[in-house]
Amino acid sequence: MSSLIDSATAIMTSSARQLELAGTNVANVSTPGFKQVHSTRRLATMPTESFSSALEQTRARLDQGKLISTGRPFDLAVMGSGYLAVRSGDSISYIRNGQFVRSKDGLLVSTQGGVLQRANGGDLVVASQTPEILEDGVVMEDGHATGRAGVFEPASIDQASSVDGAHFDLGSSPQASDTAGLRQGFLEASNVDTGEQMVTMMAALRQTEAGAKLIQTYDELLGKAFATLGQAGR
Repeated sequence: MSSLIDSATAIMTSSARQLELAGTNVANVSTPGFKQVHSTRRLATMPTESFSSALEQTRARLDQGKLISTGRPFDLAVMGSGYLAVRSGDSISYIRNGQFVRSKDGLLVSTQGGVLQRANGGDLVVASQTPEILEDGVVMEDGHATGRAGVFEPASIDQASSVDGAHFDLGSSPQASDTAGLRQGFLEASNVDTGEQMVTMMAALRQTEAGAKLIQTYDELLGKAFATLGQAGR
């Protein structure tokens, strides 16, 4: 009987997670650089593992989103598999959302307050309100190169993982990208497929109903067992 409850619990837990991630995806369909996230399940492989102990893993679909022209000088779309580095306090994180505004100190600040980093480390400072930012990240002001925005990638492609669809973990040794570039005046759209998310939500709801049905069946069987025992004891 316990295996039936384990199965029902696993189904309902997995369905709840799928609904949560699908909701996150739909909520971020208009967020630049957002990558669609989904859960995968590693099935139990050891005889002692129960179905409910299988590991849920969250992964992101990392394919390139469409580029949208904005004409704003501090909007930067990443082309290819690279990531922008931003500093929040003492922490560095990696993003694809290249929507920045220039602070009064010349820092380029993301929508979540992160400061854009240079290719060789440190905050990128831009004096001009209308710089030219080249594909390789070099910042041109009055005809002179004054800095270079960093575009980074993991040491190996399998080390790139999504934290939440908007922030990414590049492993222990991220490096400057030789293949990715920047497009000034553009933003990368999210790659969320809303139709696919609706299908995922419907499937998750059906799975939830199946899990609830299993629990109902368990309760009915348990009730019959108690009734039988009660009659036998008379």
